[in-house]
Amino acid sequence: MDCYDHQRDHHQCSLYTVSNDVVIEILARVASSSLPDLCSLKCANKLLHGLADDSYVFKHVSMERIRPIPWWPLSIDELSFLQRCLESQNPEALYRLGMIEFFNKDHFGVGLALLERAASFGHDEATYALGMILLCDEDVESRLQGIVALDELEEALRQRSRCGYKISDCRKKCQKILRSMWVNCSLRPQELHACKNGCKRNSGRSWDPDDLNSFNCKSCKWDHEFKLFRSALTNS
Repeated sequence: MDCYDHQRDHHQCSLYTVSNDVVIEILARVASSSLPDLCSLKCANKLLHGLADDSYVFKHVSMERIRPIPWWPLSIDELSFLQRCLESQNPEALYRLGMIEFFNKDHFGVGLALLERAASFGHDEATYALGMILLCDEDVESRLQGIVALDELEEALRQRSRCGYKISDCRKKCQKILRSMWVNCSLRPQELHACKNGCKRNSGRSWDPDDLNSFNCKSCKWDHEFKLFRSALTNS
């Protein structure tokens, strides 16, 4: 046995001494950043190939390389992969299907439930889309829930400000998926959620449409944000 074979066998033996839970956690972290890297690991040996099929890995796998709305029919393997992601409660998969069901297929209840599920896992774009939808609800309580959801999202993004991700980024990502589909749903904001005090934007960066800090009240701020979001609905 040469030196290479000895080292290879040593690494494989070391891998088998690690608990499956630890290996699955490592695979999930790899999957969350790179699907190709996960596929490479699956081909490494039988143990990794089997553990990479765990639902926990599929829940965290990145879908960045997969188009939200494919331009051509998906293969059996691709359909199987997406189905596993949904079954494993992958937030991005839930969000994408929720957007399609709500805005394209007019399955409002199904779409809303999927977006709520994705938002419960902390998915930023799902929370944003959910907030925009709730702002248009006829029920006052639902509209207030929409404002609260958007406020909490904005605060969460602010706390993660080191990554530079903002509300405007959530909007642009939501608009991107909407512009890739035929939108059949036309959201209309309810008058009651808007401020009636006639408040105006403060000075500073009020020239910047993405600057939400220049508003005196939450209602006017999110009313303004909805108008920016709605452009994707009217241009689809």
